[in-house]
Amino acid sequence: MTILCFMDIATAHLRDRDVTLLANGRSPIECSRTKFSYIVSTAPYIEADGRAGRLDLLRSNGMSECFVAAVRKAAENGCWLLRFEQEADVDEELELGWDLDHPEEPE
Repeated sequence: MTILCFMDIATAHLRDRDVTLLANGRSPIECSRTKFSYIVSTAPYIEADGRAGRLDLLRSNGMSECFVAAVRKAAENGCWLLRFEQEADVDEELELGWDLDHPEEPE
């Protein structure tokens, strides 16, 4: 049996627009939703070749830089899944989605 690596971080790393896209099933990334989390597939981003272009597609489809940075980190660490969970720890290396010192990126 193969056990695949995943990354678990707090939903605090999501911006409102990320939550809206993930919750409505309109995100440009494969996502499963639970009562307290969003689980996204980062498998397509693991391969370094072409990763930058795939991350650009996330941006151009409305996902925030906070979200893109989390996907990039998970992929660079070989994680097949990334779970944003309400009670998970904040990743100190990643920006918080609701950080008042970092307002929403310009459109």
